[in-house]
Amino acid sequence: MIRRAEVADHPWIIATGAEAYADLGDYTRILPSWLEQPGVLAWIDQDLQGRGRGFAMLGFYMEDPT
Repeated sequence: MIRRAEVADHPWIIATGAEAYADLGDYTRILPSWLEQPGVLAWIDQDLQGRGRGFAMLGFYMEDPT
């Protein structure tokens, strides 16, 4: 089941992302700051027991009009 991620999901997203992207850098530092951004949405896929299987993040950034 895919659903919007909640703040309670952030530790799992951070740990999973850090493992998946370890070759690209320290995502334990990057992902928390992304998840806190108001324009970033995250979804999580769970099995029937509620265990995470994957996640997706999408960011919307708007330029400052000034």
